[in-house]
Amino acid sequence: QKLERLKFTNAQQDLPLVLELYRKEFTQHFAQQERLSYNKLEWGNEPVEFLSQVIGGGHCPELTSLELKENRLRVAACQALASCQLNHCNLLSIDLNGNETIGDQGLDILCTMILRHGSPLRFLGLDQCGISDTGCATLACDIVAFDAASLEKKIANDNETVMKGRKIHIGLDSNPNISRQGDEWLKKAMEQCSSPNDCIHIDRPSDRLKLLLR
Repeated sequence: QKLERLKFTNAQQDLPLVLELYRKEFTQHFAQQERLSYNKLEWGNEPVEFLSQVIGGGHCPELTSLELKENRLRVAACQALASCQLNHCNLLSIDLNGNETIGDQGLDILCTMILRHGSPLRFLGLDQCGISDTGCATLACDIVAFDAASLEKKIANDNETVMKGRKIHIGLDSNPNISRQGDEWLKKAMEQCSSPNDCIHIDRPSDRLKLLLR
């Protein structure tokens, strides 16, 4: 749309050519990227929704790490990231630290993607993201469901050692609305789990909670 507002000598012939050149350059650039970082840009939902379409559309086949720290992301951005993650199996790390408007609903969407829908993501950074005890309660339920699914897969594979475990790291430091009650819910969920193949690491302040589920 911005290109269409530019002046060309012969717009009918030149505009399609310029658009094709932009498309090729764009595709070539993103196709080679293993890590994308868009931190502190004051992005809201719309740029992330567009970026998610690019990633989910297969234009970033080498991408494994995405940083969107200290922007203004909300629930819609989390939904877009979750949708693109299910279509892009190489993305292993999403860092959203410092997006204080993500909140409990955003946490629920992202952790459901990881723990219930089989996303291969290994790291999710949600420090300073407005998470409260409500989000911890939902995450605790997701952890238990994830563990049960892991055990079912192990049984289905007749306990074969070839089944690889998943190691998932979720950062929740510096979320002041998480009280000891929220930490207790997470701790209880971890203690109920028994899958030998998978482990979840939840980062919380060291004097409150730092548990490893094995």
